[in-house]
Amino acid sequence: MKIELKNVKHYPSMSEETECYQASLYVDGVKIGTVSNRGTGGPDHFQGDQDAYAKANEWCKANLPPYTLEHGGGADTYPTDLEIHCGDLLDTYIITKQLKAQLKKKALFTVPNEKGIFQLKYKGKQAPDERLFDHIRQKHSGAVILNTLPLSEAIAIFKSHGA
Repeated sequence: MKIELKNVKHYPSMSEETECYQASLYVDGVKIGTVSNRGTGGPDHFQGDQDAYAKANEWCKANLPPYTLEHGGGADTYPTDLEIHCGDLLDTYIITKQLKAQLKKKALFTVPNEKGIFQLKYKGKQAPDERLFDHIRQKHSGAVILNTLPLSEAIAIFKSHGA
């Protein structure tokens, strides 16, 4: 089952405890409704085909990896429901938007045995190019330059390094 958020409207300035957003929810290419959150710590709200939502929710619980909540020296594991999955999709949307904006202005890269994402801004108004990437490769052997990767790979690295 393919579950997607489209037409995402994210309101960071209105996000308090949770992300404030609204999006169209699609399952297998068909819009089943709208999902939203007011950003004040409550659950997501869904408007639309309740039967399709229930089926997608059950599919998520049965097929997606469980999520873990850590607390005071322990952890509890729960099935990933559709609300949690929508939150993950929203996080990916936000990270992708941030990454794309940064890739236009900076060279982003990782260095072996170092934590984090490093960046170099190209001097002038040009976008990062092969000359800057060559400079990074010469200075940092084994550097992985996110600008040169397919977007899905760059997103995965960006997420894993604490975006």
